[in-house]
Amino acid sequence: MPTVPVHWRIDSRSRLVLVTAEGEVTRAEMEEYLEVVTGAGANGYAKIFDGRSGKGGMDVADMMALGARFRAMHSEPH
Repeated sequence: MPTVPVHWRIDSRSRLVLVTAEGEVTRAEMEEYLEVVTGAGANGYAKIFDGRSGKGGMDVADMMALGARFRAMHSEPH
């Protein structure tokens, strides 16, 4: 069974999102993570991202697109 490279836990009580990357992380996996966090209303929560076991699986265009999305999220209400 293939390993899912990005795992997250959203704790509404402590208003915290814990994210772990393991293996090659692609733009699609990061987009999925962002959709889940947004859908859960957790954009304003503190986030801890542990990427020590992750590897970049994105090219420059993917990184630029994610950067633009993060920037746009900053203007949304939290």
